[in-house]
Amino acid sequence: MADKTRSEIEKGLALLKSSYDMYESTKAETVSNMKRKLNPDGTKMYNEEDIRKEVELIEEAQSDITAQFLSAGGTMEDLKKKTRKRKAAAVSGDLTAMDDPEIPLVESPAVPKKPDVVEPVKVVGRAAQPNEFEEIAKLDQEYIPKKGDYDPQAAFDVIPLPSKGEGYVDKISKLSVAYLTAYDENMIVAPNLYRDNLIVDYLLQEKILSKEIDPMDLLEGDREAVILFLRASGYGNEYPITAVDDITGKEFDSMVDLSELKYKEFNLKGDSNGWFPFTLPVSGREVKFRFPTHRDIVTLERLQAAEESSAKKDAIESYVKSLDTFVEADKDINEETRISLRKAVRTIEAWGESIDAEDITKFSHSLTNRLMLLVKSVDGITDVKYIRDFILSMNVRDSVALRRYITENEPGIDYTITVNRPESLGGGSFKTFLQLDKFLFLNLPD
Repeated sequence: MADKTRSEIEKGLALLKSSYDMYESTKAETVSNMKRKLNPDGTKMYNEEDIRKEVELIEEAQSDITAQFLSAGGTMEDLKKKTRKRKAAAVSGDLTAMDDPEIPLVESPAVPKKPDVVEPVKVVGRAAQPNEFEEIAKLDQEYIPKKGDYDPQAAFDVIPLPSKGEGYVDKISKLSVAYLTAYDENMIVAPNLYRDNLIVDYLLQEKILSKEIDPMDLLEGDREAVILFLRASGYGNEYPITAVDDITGKEFDSMVDLSELKYKEFNLKGDSNGWFPFTLPVSGREVKFRFPTHRDIVTLERLQAAEESSAKKDAIESYVKSLDTFVEADKDINEETRISLRKAVRTIEAWGESIDAEDITKFSHSLTNRLMLLVKSVDGITDVKYIRDFILSMNVRDSVALRRYITENEPGIDYTITVNRPESLGGGSFKTFLQLDKFLFLNLPD
């Protein structure tokens, strides 16, 4: 018989890997189901020893698959590899492990050495700005509709951007934006778009006529400028707010004139990549960064939410242990109440186990995650792993200075407003900060 081809071997390994994964899922489901089974008195039907024996039976059957996989040329590393690569890193919210799933989290990293040879980042138009963590933190863009059947001759205006185009490869300083129409109100009043927080994404996809850039890749401040234009040109400059008096703390209704909002002063010059230089005050190293896009903002929000899920799972597990102890130790409750409490604790335990979070973390990685998305080079070195290690070991004063510089210089809208205090509260005026939300297009004057 002729030797098997490489293709046949790979197919065989893939089938065995699928069978192995099926056993892994069966083990997880078995453990979960056995933990939830209760006796009539509310105690667990199966103890840890019962669960262990059941798992051993499954693993005994699984061992045959393992042996076949190894004899066919596979390795234990390949066999145990997650089907969805790097899932743990994405769930934990830690970008330190995202670009290489085999690299463990770094507790106290040493200052990285410069690589001997570093390949420069090739820049060709907008496509040359990939998100280094795209495979993990990549956003599914399918929820944003394709261009609709709008009249290409629709009325539009040209909007200057707060960034003056300095944050883009193509130096896009203006965008052609169509005015809102009666058709657009079908989206504006659709409750599902607000529930899923997609209303602005839908509108920008349709109303930005310039095709040089995806609306998701607009700098956040530039995106806000377009949103304000659509709101003011469509529904007028009057925007009702509920203000809080800075003296009495009492709330009162007021009106803001959106036309009075101005762009923040922005005079930085980006390089050909749309990156900006900053010299770290302690180490003296020069980093280059880019300002956050809306894609970055959503990515960081999703990572934070995943990280919070991990923390929630960990907290619930701790609460369950405490509640079990309290229920059994309380001598002042009758058996009927004890049974009810046991069942309630098992329900809480099942809730915690249902949370999809593999890596448990005790703290947030939001600060380093943000820097890893925005910092693009260190002393001209663009290697992603090098930058990651550098950020993790950066002097805290350098980190604070860099984050402050990015925040203070980010292009966008100056939302500082002056609110007139009613005479009933003493008259006069005070300055405050206008906060807009997804209901911007529904919040209209009476």
